[in-house]
Amino acid sequence: MAEGKRNGPFPFRQNQFGATATGPIIRNKTFFSGGYNGWRYTKPVGTLLRVPTAQEIGGDFSKSIIGRDIYDPATNPRTPFPGNIIPANRISPMVQGFIKTYFPTSNYTDPVFNAIASKPQVNSDNGWQIKVDHQINSANSAWFRYSAMNAKQTTPTNNVQGNSFAMEAKNLGGGIIHIFSPALILDVRGGYAARPFTITAYHDVPLGAATKLGFAGLDQFAGATVGLAAPWGNGSVLDPQPRGNPVWSMSPNLSWIRGNHNLKTGFQFIQVSRITQSGGVSYTFADDATASPQLLGKSGASLASAILGLPASYSGTRFDASKTNFDIATWGAYIQDEWKVTPRVTITAGLRFDHVNHVNLNNGMNNGPNLATGNWEMAVAYCPLPAIRPVLLHAFRVTD
Repeated sequence: MAEGKRNGPFPFRQNQFGATATGPIIRNKTFFSGGYNGWRYTKPVGTLLRVPTAQEIGGDFSKSIIGRDIYDPATNPRTPFPGNIIPANRISPMVQGFIKTYFPTSNYTDPVFNAIASKPQVNSDNGWQIKVDHQINSANSAWFRYSAMNAKQTTPTNNVQGNSFAMEAKNLGGGIIHIFSPALILDVRGGYAARPFTITAYHDVPLGAATKLGFAGLDQFAGATVGLAAPWGNGSVLDPQPRGNPVWSMSPNLSWIRGNHNLKTGFQFIQVSRITQSGGVSYTFADDATASPQLLGKSGASLASAILGLPASYSGTRFDASKTNFDIATWGAYIQDEWKVTPRVTITAGLRFDHVNHVNLNNGMNNGPNLATGNWEMAVAYCPLPAIRPVLLHAFRVTD
């Protein structure tokens, strides 16, 4: 049955499930808690599209939905192609082959739309968490936590291509608590979090097919896109583009209760990294190349311009030259006093000092030139002054 003749709604499925467990490992000393959660989501996109027809790809625009005259850019003054048909010897076999290979074909009957994205959007993830608490002795205890999530999502833009996202996130942390006395407690904790993922413009046909059509050097760019103006869209294929943002942190804190005062002091260190890599070439085609200069917006078609091999713009980024890897560290220290003035009034005052280090560029390209030095630098590569933030808070507690 044709997609345009469907009698029922597209199927939708959503499932969420999980389990938890807790218990002792060593009686009265070591305990654990853990869990698993899963998510499954499926829903067809159902987007209606207009895709190039076989006649248009062959150069015949006599019955094209765009309803415009296609002008020959080789004529002066410009005149329309006879019968709105581009001669076969004027057609670019590279671009024509790309459109045949990477653009979807018609699968829907409608006066305006001739294709529908009936493949489903699929989203699934699996998550795990576990935490262990251990009482070393009466004065010392420790804990450790680990959680992870593997997530995948594919979103079709049509029935042959779409966008996909894959992530393998992890988060771990641990800490030690030492009791010097009932009034003096040290809490030291640290952690690591990372969310590496890849973005892909997937296609049923691999990138190598474009190379065989004559698009040389695509292995260096890891992707290709041919973009058309409305009513047609884009055809693209893109190899996985990795991203990463690992974060390290450590924070010791000391709490001291003395009389009506609860004094706290501590230190925090955080390092944030950023890792990206992307590439691809893009050819954009516009109506103007096959339009009359006197009838811009009323003549010409981007698809006809593409069939003739006349791009309006071109851009490209080499995959191996696009890698960016930088990190930035911050640290801060604070001191705070919670003073219980009366049973009904507590005053909290503190001072915090934060410092942001210079960006450390490990590898790759940046996003701005320094005209004074001639270097190409990160946009916010220097924080000239540390931040000093005094804090004075008032808290009032009313009792009966």
